[in-house]
Amino acid sequence: MKLPYAHLNLRRNPFAFPALDQLERLAIVDIDRHIPKLLAGGYVVQFIGEQGRGKTTHMRTLHARVQAESGQDEIPYLYFPEDDPHPKIPWSAPILFLDETQRLSWWTRRKLWRSGKGLAIATHQNHRHEFERARMPHEVVFIEGLSVEKLKRIVTARFEWARRGEGAIPWLAREDLEELIARFGDDLRAIELLLYDLLQQMERPERVVLPLES
Repeated sequence: MKLPYAHLNLRRNPFAFPALDQLERLAIVDIDRHIPKLLAGGYVVQFIGEQGRGKTTHMRTLHARVQAESGQDEIPYLYFPEDDPHPKIPWSAPILFLDETQRLSWWTRRKLWRSGKGLAIATHQNHRHEFERARMPHEVVFIEGLSVEKLKRIVTARFEWARRGEGAIPWLAREDLEELIARFGDDLRAIELLLYDLLQQMERPERVVLPLES
């Protein structure tokens, strides 16, 4: 049986979204300082940024590490959709991870900020003034900006995650990384989607050729 990416010396497309249990080791994030504060309670870390910048990656990676450190069986991770019913908040849990908190009512958010829990949240709306009114210790982390060096680390980690064995694999030159940032800015999701499509079309392990800008 012909393996789909063997001709590239890869086990998978490097830019497919990894399973949650693999996401932590691929994430290039600075989150360790939040772990003891969340475990202690009475603290909220807010990740804020536009779509595609990495809020979910930060949240999921932090969730995995906090859960490993806490010794708890399951720390709730709740996503609040725009149109579908929201999941119920387990108010007895000492730590909560809440994604898209701008979709919660003001009253529910106020109750959360006054709960004394450890809270990690992802949002498109900055709740800083609400934290201050509730006198809740907090840190606001803006997910924005992407340097060539960071993109290189992300791309390298993805290729090594997918590598099948010793030998050549596809690669990008520094000027390719610079071009990706020039085109997409810090929209990492858009960059990964383009690279995913390009890898699908490659026939041998060589430099990834970026398409001409239309």
